[in-house]
Amino acid sequence: MTASAQREESARPRLPVWQSVKAGYGTSWKNLGALGRAAALPLVISILLEGLIPEDSGSALGMLRIVLSFVLAALFQIVWLRFLLLRSPETRPGFLNLPGSGFLPFLGYSLLLLIPYIPALFFQYAATNYDGPTPVITIALIIVLYIFALYIGVRFGFAFLWIAINAPQRLRASWRATRKNGLRIVIAFGAVAVPLFALFFAGGVLASMVSTDIALQLETGVYETWLFWIMVVFGNAAFYLYYALACTVMVQAFTILTGWNTSQREILERFE
Repeated sequence: MTASAQREESARPRLPVWQSVKAGYGTSWKNLGALGRAAALPLVISILLEGLIPEDSGSALGMLRIVLSFVLAALFQIVWLRFLLLRSPETRPGFLNLPGSGFLPFLGYSLLLLIPYIPALFFQYAATNYDGPTPVITIALIIVLYIFALYIGVRFGFAFLWIAINAPQRLRASWRATRKNGLRIVIAFGAVAVPLFALFFAGGVLASMVSTDIALQLETGVYETWLFWIMVVFGNAAFYLYYALACTVMVQAFTILTGWNTSQREILERFE
């Protein structure tokens, strides 16, 4: 490595994980109205899809539900990312948001970055259909494969932000910009999810303590209609809130690692 390359490497910023997690929650809270408007329609449709099309409704309907849910999540994310990055009146979300010309590339890259998850999904499927208790080493392998897939996703993840603002940079620029910071972003993604999981778990424990009937339903997974709809609503809301927080963390990382400035609305030349 040349002296100039060493200087560039030593000058490369390191993402502060805790600051990024705080920014995820703080920025989302300060823009709660915009977040609610961006998520409202995709969230409602996602709830209706899950509530009206059960998992055992057949392969065609089940696949339609998965595809539509995927598209709706991507629609929310591109609108939310564009607002976070540009902060202009034109990008402030409404209840009905047009995704723009970058939506199809956004979907395409989303599908592309699902590929690293295939090994984890394969082993998870095999473990689920295994006749007997799943070996600990298999569970550990599945976790490692999911973390690896998430690592690949965050290393290429800046491409989604560039798509959201119609910038030309894509996968190679993202891989370069996130160098030495991939694991930090992964840790930030995990940390931002902890309060959500804790809240969801605490809600389930509290409900179980209130009623033995609810506890039995939660244990067996066979819900009465009212509890089913509560689970669907809160489950989807939790997922969309996590999408919002993860996007905000990614924007924080993007700002620090690329030098993005909302007043300039341009990327530093070293990442072109």
